[in-house]
Order: sequence, then structure tokens, then C-alpha cells
Amino acid sequence: VEKYDGDKTEILKYSKRIYSEKELSEFRTMQQHPNLFPIIYKINEKFVVLEKLNNESAKNNYKALFEIIGEKHRMFTFNAYLIEYLNANGNISAMPEDFIKVYQDILNNKIKMSNKLKQFFYDIQELLLKIERLNKFQVDISMFNFGYDKKGNLKMLDV
Repeated sequence: VEKYDGDKTEILKYSKRIYSEKELSEFRTMQQHPNLFPIIYKINEKFVVLEKLNNESAKNNYKALFEIIGEKHRMFTFNAYLIEYLNANGNISAMPEDFIKVYQDILNNKIKMSNKLKQFFYDIQELLLKIERLNKFQVDISMFNFGYDKKGNLKMLDV
């Protein structure tokens, strides 16, 4: 992603090659869901102009959860938890028992974290589940793939 010299609330994402029809289709689908993804202002085969998100704050929240969950439940990572959550289609009780324990520990304040971080924990699950239910993408859950819009809404940068 490159910085864009136009409007400072936008960024220019471009490829050193021509975007494939599949990629263009994904961008168009993302454009139809501005509550889940950055607002997309323009799409063509060489570049996409989209809403600039604050991904540093989301990345810091993600890393903090990664560390907190890893500290309490040594063998698990936040990534593994999110994968199991999606595999269970958001049904906590359908997750493996150890992952249910992570959820319950957070819910019951056995894993100490700020309210802001706890909200991020719930928001990222809800966001990923909504995207997964679109049934259009292979969801990429890396910590670099999330950001907040200027209103504080968590969105996924890319799929």
C-alpha cells in the first residue's frame, strides 16, 4: 500500500501487475460492504483508491490479545482462537474445549484486560464472522489486516 498524494483520508493501493478479474471482483464485493471493509472510492485494473484506516491501533490491540491469551493459555495463540471461532461459525459451544475456556476466562474476567481490549476481542470476532458469512473470501486474520475508520469502527483492510 502506498501513500496517496490526493485526499489525506484516502490511500492508493496498487499492484506492480494488472489486477486479475478475481481480485477486481473481490474489490467490488468489498466496495458493497463499507461497514466491514474500507470505503472504496475507485477501482481499476492497476489501482484501488480506498479509505485510510488506523491499522496501528488495531495491530497493537491484536498483539496485546496475542500476548495476554498466550500468557494465560501457553499453547494457544489469538490466531488459533480466531480460526477455531470461524470453524465453529461463531458458536462458542462448538469450539474445542480448550478454546471455550479461553472465551469463558475473558468473559468472566479471569484474563485481565482493559475494557477497550475486551471490546476489540468481541468486535474482531463479529467482524470476521460477518465477512466469513459473505462466503466470498478466504479470510486472512493476520494482525496487519485490520484497522479503525475515523469513527472508530473496526474494519478488515484486505482479504
